[in-house]
Amino acid sequence: MTWELIAAGTRGIVHATNGGEPTTWFGIAREVFAHEGVLHLVTPCTSAEYPTPAPRPRHSMLDTARVESITGGLPAWPDALGRFLESLQR
Repeated sequence: MTWELIAAGTRGIVHATNGGEPTTWFGIAREVFAHEGVLHLVTPCTSAEYPTPAPRPRHSMLDTARVESITGGLPAWPDALGRFLESLQR
């Protein structure tokens, strides 16, 4: 993808993230724990229940329209995550 952006003469900030339906950190954790067969070990919590030093926006999804228009985008995140987790098993 990086070479495609360079070849297209892309300048400025380009947000790139895997495609698919938007999710939360809990959604990602749920996929990882489910992959390992221990889904019962993960429980959701609200942002208020998990304080951080800096305030976080309620919705902070990246707009990937620009990178998608240039490169066609990346695979859906559940697929990419699954392939990554499988690669760790090898």
